[in-house]
Amino acid sequence: MTRDSAWRLVLIGRHIERLATMSNFLLTAIDTGALRSRSGFELLLHLFDCTLRYRSLYPGGADLAALVDLLVLEPTNPRGLYGLLERLRGKLEQLAPEGSAHARVPLVDLLPAPGALPSRAALCEALGDADGDPAALSALCRQFIERMVRVSDEISARYFSHAGASPEADWP
Repeated sequence: MTRDSAWRLVLIGRHIERLATMSNFLLTAIDTGALRSRSGFELLLHLFDCTLRYRSLYPGGADLAALVDLLVLEPTNPRGLYGLLERLRGKLEQLAPEGSAHARVPLVDLLPAPGALPSRAALCEALGDADGDPAALSALCRQFIERMVRVSDEISARYFSHAGASPEADWP
């Protein structure tokens, strides 16, 4: 496939799906309490495909702050949330503007601003408490899921043809 706007849309779609899915995995682990169990911790490492990397960077234990660092903050992690967001931002900036006469907000502006993302300290707050609720981490995951739906819907509205009823509907 040539590396044109269609190719970029495929890559953008992959990034949107991955960011929404990884955010949903992490949110589910928080909401169900699986984040605090050893098996839930291991499952998240597996789902984010980070088991080997985690073991090499943080040998010897299950540290929730280190997990958040790797799964959310690490920009070089291919499935890390902040890294995925930055790669998505880059792909959206490369996308050719749509041919619509209507002035629309740039797609990249639908993403959270890099300066508005929570810091490591904010994300790790309450993680060390036995019954603490990592509210900032939950809110971040919910925000990413919501934003990915909005970006996906906007891309669909701008770049894809939405015809009426299918021709098969007119068949007897």
